[in-house]
Amino acid sequence: MTIIVGVVRNGEVAIAADTCTSFGSLNMTSDNIVDPKLHQVGEAWIGGAGWGTYGTVLSEYGPQHRKALLRTQGEVYRFFLDFWHALQRDYQYVNTQGDNRDSPWGQFDNSFIVASPGGLFGVSSSISVSAFQRYWAIGSGQEYALGAVHAMAGVEASASEVATAAAEAAIAHDDGCGGPVDVRTVRLADA
Repeated sequence: MTIIVGVVRNGEVAIAADTCTSFGSLNMTSDNIVDPKLHQVGEAWIGGAGWGTYGTVLSEYGPQHRKALLRTQGEVYRFFLDFWHALQRDYQYVNTQGDNRDSPWGQFDNSFIVASPGGLFGVSSSISVSAFQRYWAIGSGQEYALGAVHAMAGVEASASEVATAAAEAAIAHDDGCGGPVDVRTVRLADA
């Protein structure tokens, strides 16, 4: 239960997340638990929706990969493929199929957004990487956030302001989202 929003505007890409952590139906706010949803890897920021354990692992794995370039779909794919292998080799990760037994691909059971100098990328649970030109959102508040970003298409605002407003819309309308918004901004390399 979360919201992660990425927005590209005016030579910047912003990524925003709520700060509520859920344990089943129990929600804990950021004034009681420190559990960041945005993790720096090199010059990029990554946010994930799904199992909270991925955040714990990314907080350890990310700093070990400070030189990782996440500027292209291929580089993002390679990072997550290496991450997948590290999960199996170095961590308690054991379920390689997730909920989709019909898929030939291993599943993360999480999805991710990457904000980097190369742009905005979405990573599905099967490590399919998509490049987004303007915006994307994941998590239980996805529909609210996407609607808010769409509604702000003609509004004069920065990437950070739009991403924050979209996350706030999800927080206001989805009971799985909450807390203040955490937002990070990266300058696009070609800006």
